[in-house]
Amino acid sequence: MRELKYHEKKLLRKVNLYSWKGDENIRVSKILRRYHISDRNDYATYSKLCGHITKLTAKLKTMDGSDPFRIDVTSQMTKKLFDMGVLNNKVGNLKQCEDIGVSSFCRRRLPVVMVRMKMSETLKEAVTFIEQVSERSEASEPG
Repeated sequence: MRELKYHEKKLLRKVNLYSWKGDENIRVSKILRRYHISDRNDYATYSKLCGHITKLTAKLKTMDGSDPFRIDVTSQMTKKLFDMGVLNNKVGNLKQCEDIGVSSFCRRRLPVVMVRMKMSETLKEAVTFIEQVSERSEASEPG
């Protein structure tokens, strides 16, 4: 391959050919498909929550490990995340909070819980059932 000319180098200076803008969409679409999420905004909301948790965890990690405020906030955060069903262990640490992803929030959605409790065989069936129930309740409400 020939060496690039000056104006070609200048044009390609701001372009990164190794990372594409659409690479993120593949991962997002896999999660949306796996959990049968129809609204992409739900994924964005979960992603923002994960970002806030990661940001708070990073700030807590910069503090001294024996600081009572850090210990208190860490225990409150892990307790809340456990109560929400995002963490598996009640006694968590900052490493577990740092590893929280969008999938951990998606696992707490009603259709996934229904499949786990054997109320439905498949996730698609559970989503259909929930949509039918919500449509019936909307139709029966006087408006």
